Amino acid sequence: MSEKERVALGSVGASAALTVAKTTVGLATGSLAILSEAAHSLIDFAATALTYFAVRVSDKPADAEHHYGHGKLESVSALGVIALLY
Repeated sequence: MSEKERVALGSVGASAALTVAKTTVGLATGSLAILSEAAHSLIDFAATALTYFAVRVSDKPADAEHHYGHGKLESVSALGVIALLY
């Protein structure tokens, strides 16, 4: 596993933990504000998961179908992350 993958996986874990914690606290207290923050954290989790997927695939070497490698996927997936966070 490359350093980029480890960092991206750490981000996925952190955003998942925040989502679970905010959801738990929001449900326990009945606070709509905290539940809305949990929903926001869920979107952040989706963005970090997409980033992790992109980093894993973009590190693959060139093959018969992708003569210059898979690196462009990181740039394309950044558009998806921007759309999620916008």
